[in-house]
Amino acid sequence: MTAPPGSPGDELRAYYGCQQVESRTGLRVVAAFDSDGRPTGQVAFDADEFCDWLDDLYEEGDD
Repeated sequence: MTAPPGSPGDELRAYYGCQQVESRTGLRVVAAFDSDGRPTGQVAFDADEFCDWLDDLYEEGDD
């Protein structure tokens, strides 16, 4: 079950989502906010850093 947008748990979900993504990838991740400045429960990261991380991941698999 998903919570409606703007629910009180969104900030907590984003916090734990950031921790999880950072621990798995090493990327710098921040909480995402909607246009009204409320946390969405999702995370955001730099797309270029993510693409570099993916390139490195694929290069490791070529060995």
